Amino acid sequence: MPDNHYGNTKLADIYDLDSPWSIDRDFYLSLAGTPNQRILDLGCGTGLLCNAYAAQNHHVTGVDPSPAMLEVAHRKPHGKEIEWVQSFAQNYESDRLFDLIIMTGHAFQVLLEDVEVLATFSTMRKHLKPSGIVVFESRNPVIDWTKEWNYDMVRNILFYAEAKKQ
Repeated sequence: MPDNHYGNTKLADIYDLDSPWSIDRDFYLSLAGTPNQRILDLGCGTGLLCNAYAAQNHHVTGVDPSPAMLEVAHRKPHGKEIEWVQSFAQNYESDRLFDLIIMTGHAFQVLLEDVEVLATFSTMRKHLKPSGIVVFESRNPVIDWTKEWNYDMVRNILFYAEAKKQ
């Protein structure tokens, strides 16, 4: 089942306010190496990293199941240079091989069943060049993220976005 709140165009439009550029994205950007690398971002969301890779002259494919998120991604400064694909990570198909495959942020957390995790790893293996690397992150299961999350901040961002439109 897709996470429907990412399909909401209002939330997609303000996603970058809640999840702006951060030090972890610097880390992922540094993995690309020299220009002209082929990079696959599974669960690319609004395409912040895809856009940054494209700005460094890499060949980028951004994959996300949410058409609303991909629409925001396409509007980024380098959005027209990036191949955007609407797909779940575990179902992505291409004849291309990639130097770098990433899956950042909360993307891995939507894989709730072992079969989804294994299918995503299979997708990564199938599309990785022999000398390529795969990097993904996952949350620490010891931390109770529902207690750590600042829901008041989210409500304030939504209020700000609505007020800005009026």
